[in-house]
Amino acid sequence: MLSDRTISNLKKNITSNSKFNIKAGLIKCMGDPTCLKILYIISREKEVCPSDLVSILGISMPAISHQLARLKQMGVVKTKRMGQIICYSFSDTKEAKSIKNIIKTIAL
Repeated sequence: MLSDRTISNLKKNITSNSKFNIKAGLIKCMGDPTCLKILYIISREKEVCPSDLVSILGISMPAISHQLARLKQMGVVKTKRMGQIICYSFSDTKEAKSIKNIIKTIAL
């Protein structure tokens, strides 16, 4: 049985819903085939433009942009502007590193 102190500490740790919401969003994203494909492509090519993803996946630009915006909001990808083109790559966050490891582990 947990001590009162342990229960109190656990309650404090889980009251910060924002960090749990971010983690849940990452897990949800990994369960979405389109998002997982995008992450796989970025992990293989290091830097990808949305138009490349449209060509590879055969999905509309709005659908690709939506997924990339979600990934950027969660801190998984970062952007680099090259003229009028924006390219996406993995960020240096622990979330991005975790996702890269998951992709390697499931051997896509």
